[in-house]
Amino acid sequence: MEVEDKRPFLEHLEELRQRLIRCMIVVGIAFVVCYFFSKDIFSFLAKPLHESLPKGSTMIFINPAEAFLTYIKLSFYAALFFSSPYILYQAWLFVAPGLYAHEKRYVLPFMIISVFLFVTGVAFAYFVVFPFGFRFLMGFATDLIRPAPSLKEFLSFSTMLLLALE
Repeated sequence: MEVEDKRPFLEHLEELRQRLIRCMIVVGIAFVVCYFFSKDIFSFLAKPLHESLPKGSTMIFINPAEAFLTYIKLSFYAALFFSSPYILYQAWLFVAPGLYAHEKRYVLPFMIISVFLFVTGVAFAYFVVFPFGFRFLMGFATDLIRPAPSLKEFLSFSTMLLLALE
């Protein structure tokens, strides 16, 4: 069995460039849409923390641009998440011509299992680990120590935790 497509190296680079540009355009469009809903996305992400905070506590932002930049980062992360099927499809279209037929048949089961495990890990982190973890961490509050998590630090911590548990 031969590999289907034999083209010069520069043609492969040009194809890769075109696919990357398409992916960036899709991520850019998704970013604009996600930014429109960024407050709703942040509210959803912060719900487990909000439920764990002591009465009267809220999240804060320390520098003037922190809230804006947090929404920008969150919109970008969400855009990557929602664009990932298209990005994976473009990667597949680039790689597939270089694979043998017996190699190609393993890709679909692998992708289905990978996506399932990723989504399951993220759901486990959000619905199980976040509530218990935030309750535990907020349990260190005393009369002298009041939690006031910043938006930036919350997003950083949550993103790291979601990706670590996926």
